[in-house]
Amino acid sequence: MSKNKADNSRKNLIYYSIAIIMVLGTGLFKFVLPEVDSIIKQKKSITELETKIAEYQSQIKPDVPEPPKQIERNLPVKIYDPPYKGLDPENAGVDLVNQFVEKVKNTNNRIAEISFAAKTDDPNVPASILTLNVTLNGSYMSLQSLVQNIFLWKYLAAIKTISLTPDTTDPNSLVIKFTVDLYLNKG
Repeated sequence: MSKNKADNSRKNLIYYSIAIIMVLGTGLFKFVLPEVDSIIKQKKSITELETKIAEYQSQIKPDVPEPPKQIERNLPVKIYDPPYKGLDPENAGVDLVNQFVEKVKNTNNRIAEISFAAKTDDPNVPASILTLNVTLNGSYMSLQSLVQNIFLWKYLAAIKTISLTPDTTDPNSLVIKFTVDLYLNKG
């Protein structure tokens, strides 16, 4: 009986092995191979798309921004020469104040109030100082643009004070008060 038992055990082992191999083979063909095939197809599709993208990118002109234009700066800055000699600084600086007003308008700021006065003449200083007190309405961006324009102006100007408060009538606007000193050659 022992030999019979051993033969039965071997037969059972062979049957179980065949059953396991069939289950594994069926699982391999039913589940694993389709997934592998799907992965291969997706990889091929990705490769084709990458090739098309590379072709499209080679056809597209790169959107390279233009280099910033060189800002014309006259360094050192000049002190304004009035066209008529012998006038007091307030009258001599009218054209200079008009240029300043144009800078304000060109930067989308609105002048609410402007006043100017000459500082007392010091005989030891070769220039007169015309102080402008300006109240504007504008945005942060327009103020920034104005300050840059003043900084790049060919004439010497010094911003002494700036104060900002929200405009009570327009929530998108500011009330900007500042003081600017403009310099004029004595004539």
